[in-house]
Amino acid sequence: MAMSIKNPEVEKLVKEISQITGEGKTEVIKKSLLLRKKQLEQIPQRPRKEQVRVFLEEYVWPLVPTEYLGKAPSREEKEAILGYGAEGV
Repeated sequence: MAMSIKNPEVEKLVKEISQITGEGKTEVIKKSLLLRKKQLEQIPQRPRKEQVRVFLEEYVWPLVPTEYLGKAPSREEKEAILGYGAEGV
């Protein structure tokens, strides 16, 4: 599969590293990706359930107004959210 790099900064970095190491551009990219993959594999991954919880705690729940925290929506609010009305859905 052919790949086209359209980022001038990336092209420049690949060229510079290629000139320093004497390796071809493909080899430079391959080694960089293998190194990055190795680094990522060494980072302990949280279970998916914990990842979702942390995401909610850090990014979603802080956006919820305090008067809504800990309060379940009423039946009427749920139906309004779902689009129910006097005529049904």
